[in-house]
Amino acid sequence: MADISRVTPLSISPRDSLDTTADMYKKHIVTHIQLGVRVGQDVNIALGFIQGFNWSIDRPVTEVHQIEPIPDGTFSSSVKIKSNDGLFNTKYYPGEVIELIPGKQGAVSIDISRCVLYGSNILSALMFIEKAGTEESEIGSAEASSFDPTDSTSSGSFAQYVTLIQQVRPVYIKQIILNPVSGDVAYGRVFEDVWIESMSEEQVTADKNEPLVESIKAKATRIRPFIIPKTEGDKKEDDSASESGNSASESGNSN
Repeated sequence: MADISRVTPLSISPRDSLDTTADMYKKHIVTHIQLGVRVGQDVNIALGFIQGFNWSIDRPVTEVHQIEPIPDGTFSSSVKIKSNDGLFNTKYYPGEVIELIPGKQGAVSIDISRCVLYGSNILSALMFIEKAGTEESEIGSAEASSFDPTDSTSSGSFAQYVTLIQQVRPVYIKQIILNPVSGDVAYGRVFEDVWIESMSEEQVTADKNEPLVESIKAKATRIRPFIIPKTEGDKKEDDSASESGNSASESGNSN
């Protein structure tokens, strides 16, 4: 197996890529090759065959105007535009917005498309991993430790998941970006408490033989950063810093 630094393409010199602790990769562009989608609150299981992943979040912003004809005349005693000292040094002109008021943030919208497998569709895969569907045998059972469409225990209920009301618990969906030098997660996002709001299948035409693709639109209650596990190097640095702090504290106490 090739070294991890040779698995994904990156515009970085061979000399720099030899040092897996180097931050040189941070100057370069993230591509789809480094992007991954995982499912699970306490696990990170790949669905496989993801064809598209999009998310968006928004909130309303209220525009506030004022009734005032003089540029920069707010709180001013001037009643003539010509005599206004701020005429040529103003941040406000009549009719412009004077302030923006941010509103409440909405739910996070997520769009995912995935090829249909003989052993699983997108709904059955999500429901099995998170134990979030009506066809899972154990109420309150733990998340799956793995997902294999060829395993009858995970694919036996494939044909049974056909409608949205079969999701009875929320799921966690994660987007991760891998460090192309070390192979660790560079950063990521966690979409928490996700509920599917629509599901569809791409139009099938008679003149082509193409993959069958399903798509879902979902809403996440919130979005949080992906917690990156510390590497052995990070742990050693933390231990060294802790030891140094303890030594300094002991030295101060002795004085």
